[in-house]
Amino acid sequence: MRANPRLAELGLMLHATGPVVDGVPVVWVATPQLDAPSETFVQAHIARLPAAVKLLSDSYLQLPSATIARALRASRAEVLLAEHGQTGVAVMAAAQEAGVRLVVHFHGCDAYQRVILERYARSYRELFEQAAAIIAVSHDMERQLLSLGAPAERLFYNPCGVDSTAFAGGDPAPRRRCCSQLDALCRRRACFRRCGPLLSPQRAARRLV
Repeated sequence: MRANPRLAELGLMLHATGPVVDGVPVVWVATPQLDAPSETFVQAHIARLPAAVKLLSDSYLQLPSATIARALRASRAEVLLAEHGQTGVAVMAAAQEAGVRLVVHFHGCDAYQRVILERYARSYRELFEQAAAIIAVSHDMERQLLSLGAPAERLFYNPCGVDSTAFAGGDPAPRRRCCSQLDALCRRRACFRRCGPLLSPQRAARRLV
């Protein structure tokens, strides 16, 4: 069911004007699927950013750009972080109207999938012109974004990491060999680097089993 836009606007403005600690920068994170099981990296950004984080998600993203811009200004936001290229397109007008720096974090299909690239070809060019920073999670994605028109001086390589303290050790020696990782073993995610810096994706897949 679609949310009542008036209630969504009220909720957004209340969220925007909520208390923050003096001297701590305000960063908004725009993401359309915060609770999806696959979005753990987005949840980590929200939890670990050294800033007062405010969320722009779900029904808030459906609001007019002018409404979102008012919320950004009301919160004295310094940065709007858009998770995924399509989200960056959705909020770039609001960021520009509010005078807030826009950072776009690409993650995978948003930089490669043909249907997405065809649909957003013109919008991506506008996004690359406006964004203060564009983030790629692998060197292969860096090259792909450069080929799409992203400016090299504002393109940054920042691979997704893992909190190793969240996992306990094991004793694999007496156990049968089995698959220890399920992932997208492709160059755009640079997953092969987790298995060794010189392995190809094909050799990395064999190393995992």
